Amino acid sequence: YTQGRYMTGDGDGISQMLPFKKLLYDEYVKGNFFYSYQFGLGGGTYTQLGYYFTTSMVFMVTVAVVWLLNALHLLQSTDIHFWANAVIWLSVIKLTVILFIAYRVLLSIVQHRLGALTGAGIYGLSI
Repeated sequence: YTQGRYMTGDGDGISQMLPFKKLLYDEYVKGNFFYSYQFGLGGGTYTQLGYYFTTSMVFMVTVAVVWLLNALHLLQSTDIHFWANAVIWLSVIKLTVILFIAYRVLLSIVQHRLGALTGAGIYGLSI
């Protein structure tokens, strides 16, 4: 990331998901929330891509924030490289929130800080 390159490979989530994030963002910006002619003769955005990001609340919030920043001209481009950079920072933010919530929940259950921290770490870092 610091050298402008990403480590991706066959079957890697980044290489598979980035084109879909860009496609869905472009469709949402055009107002195609439910139906798009991009799917051959047309198809439902939710039915065709439901297993990707169409129902993810985190992605929907991300799209809204990116659209707002783009409308305010604070972002110059939303190309595939933008989404590659965004994925890294969104992953860090999501994991931070997950670790915090898991720590607080486990702390209320076990009443031991090290145990709650260990449990949150195992939960947050597991697949």
